[in-house]
Amino acid sequence: MPATIKINNYNVKIQKGLINRLGLEILRLSSESESELEMVLITDEKNSSLYLQNIITNFQECPRPEGMKLRFCELLLDSESAGNFHSLPKLLEDMSALSLSEKCCVAALGDKKICASAAFASQCYMSGVKLVLIPVTLEAMLVTCTGVRAELELSSGKNFAGVNYQPSLVLCDPECLNALPEDEYKSNLIDALSIAVLNSRDMLRLFEADDICANLDEIIELCIKFKAANTDSEGRKKFLSSCVVSAQAFERLHSDKIPHVIAAAQGIAIVARAGLKLNWFSGNTAMRILNAIKKLDLPLSYRGSLRAGEVAHEIMKINKDGLKFALPSDSGDYVLREFKESEFESVISAGMTL
Repeated sequence: MPATIKINNYNVKIQKGLINRLGLEILRLSSESESELEMVLITDEKNSSLYLQNIITNFQECPRPEGMKLRFCELLLDSESAGNFHSLPKLLEDMSALSLSEKCCVAALGDKKICASAAFASQCYMSGVKLVLIPVTLEAMLVTCTGVRAELELSSGKNFAGVNYQPSLVLCDPECLNALPEDEYKSNLIDALSIAVLNSRDMLRLFEADDICANLDEIIELCIKFKAANTDSEGRKKFLSSCVVSAQAFERLHSDKIPHVIAAAQGIAIVARAGLKLNWFSGNTAMRILNAIKKLDLPLSYRGSLRAGEVAHEIMKINKDGLKFALPSDSGDYVLREFKESEFESVISAGMTL
């Protein structure tokens, strides 16, 4: 079912096929008094090949006030350089070469890096122009819908360059997730599951359905609502998810050589087993979580050589700001708890042992 979520002063729309109505959605943002509607689509080659023709057709055919001219431009970003501050000057020069006015609308179509680059450029060009975001991965949907800051990488490190932004509109099309390669599609679902285990009253049931794909729109909606409710006005997390932070520790200790989807599955499975053994929740809750991982055809057990102490120590390094950890509960909501490193080692040990 179509859904619209109000976040700050902009709307997030969630609907299958929404990407093919981009022209109409942008037209709704324009003033009837405008003589020309300018739209520049910033994307990469892969997403351009998937969606460009339908976007152009809709933009050209959508009803508009009499006399209004339409102008469509496309700028391709290299997927490797997207999200890097050094790519920004060329992007701005390309926008200037198109003679785009201060009334133009930037539409960003792509992953988190594409959206960040486009958001940064839209705030710099002509001191700020309208921005519409069309994220095509769940990570990008969550970041663009609940963050207020676009961050780019510098040669000295990540997230050293940032700018606050306010999109005019965010369009989330669940069918974009279906277009992802299988491994990336599963990676998106496992990230959604890491939220579902903390919001099991509403979400976990969606992962127990025979056809998870049919529930993508509701999964995206509930993920965004959960993330928005647990992010402060400056885009900072109010807590760390025990599942997510465990996965991050595995990735970092394996020097990012372990696929994200496997690390995320392990993080969730460890929390499920530890929660059962330490009586945080019932066997029913633990089995529902483990069965959801199994349903995605992902491993339930850790087969690497890491020790519980190493993982616990890495988690505490990630948790340097002293945030509380969120844990699943039988009630369907999460509970928050603080751990010392010695305590967390016993938690990880319980979770890593079958």
